[in-house]
Amino acid sequence: MFRISFLRQNAIVQVPAALITFGLMWLLPLLVHIVPLTGPVPVGARLLPIFYAPLLAAWIFHPAVGLFASLLMPFINHAFTGMPTLPMTVLLSLELIVFSFGLLLNKKYWPRLPLAPLAFVAGKVISAILLVFVAVVPVSPWAYLVSSVQNALPGLLILLVLHLALVRLPRE
Repeated sequence: MFRISFLRQNAIVQVPAALITFGLMWLLPLLVHIVPLTGPVPVGARLLPIFYAPLLAAWIFHPAVGLFASLLMPFINHAFTGMPTLPMTVLLSLELIVFSFGLLLNKKYWPRLPLAPLAFVAGKVISAILLVFVAVVPVSPWAYLVSSVQNALPGLLILLVLHLALVRLPRE
């Protein structure tokens, strides 16, 4: 029977896995940003589309796939679309790496708990700590953390639902 563990163990599958992850991290934010802006907060900051692919990658593919995509994809999106801005690209990449790493720990130690929202908040906390030392964006670290998490509540709900679905997949 075909199982998810096959995808993690088979090295040949990792190149298509990386292409799928990179493609989703490019396409989903692009589609979400086409939605007309209905307020001062971008739709992407509310729905968190760039976080869906690393969640899938961490749960289904080899750990390096999600981490590699999390490091590079915000910079690739910035190069091709100009979004997010370069300072936000740095923060987003850091947040995605913390998010992906948190999910890998989640999968290893608590595989039945859908902790994707917590991993997202951990990424925001690390970004806020960075802002204490390096003013990448002109906002207080506390304001950045609180507003980011408040704005992302719909996206956190989506991440929770996706993660709940993933923890139900058959394991090894």
